[in-house]
Amino acid sequence: MPDSSIFERPRFSIPGLSLRMEELAALHECVSFRLRDDVHQVETHHRFERGLVDYTARISEPALPLHAPWSFEGRHESTRVRLSIQWCGAPGNRALSWVNQLRASGGSHLEGLVQGLHGALYHYAETVGRTLELSVYIPAVLLEGLTVLLDVTVPRPVWLGPVKGVLADEECEFAVARLVETWLSKRFEEEPVVAERILDHVIARYVARG
Repeated sequence: MPDSSIFERPRFSIPGLSLRMEELAALHECVSFRLRDDVHQVETHHRFERGLVDYTARISEPALPLHAPWSFEGRHESTRVRLSIQWCGAPGNRALSWVNQLRASGGSHLEGLVQGLHGALYHYAETVGRTLELSVYIPAVLLEGLTVLLDVTVPRPVWLGPVKGVLADEECEFAVARLVETWLSKRFEEEPVVAERILDHVIARYVARG
């Protein structure tokens, strides 16, 4: 409970608490979270059997998914990465990220993600002779139409500014970029039909940008 000596009339945001529990359910698969609002006599229940994968599918459902969600978990030195992604036909950037299970609005881990995405896409474009169509590096285009849930765990996170919202950690950036590029390149090799569909989607976004 909030300290009554600081907060005279503490109020909780039920929608905010419910969203936080939904995210925690996604981060902890097969764990149930319940929130009961005694004022309005309403109870919400959050549980995802496949964690981030199911949460990705829920977010992507109205956005015309191009494939089933892809996910992986990996570690580079002291950085642990969990990722679930799904490209969709509908526009919009549906990126959510957490650092040590705290929501982060941006920073090094997302920059590493974009670098990894570009590296894997460019490598695949090389194998099919389409690098000229993907020669320009535009981070915003790479995230367009993509649902991505990224959870990173680092032992000593470095934050930009006093508020823990933007990560400033070069080691984490490098780790995420390396893990994502390696994993996604392999996934493209395993599913060339889906990879071609994704490459077409990304190139179309580049063309639209002019």
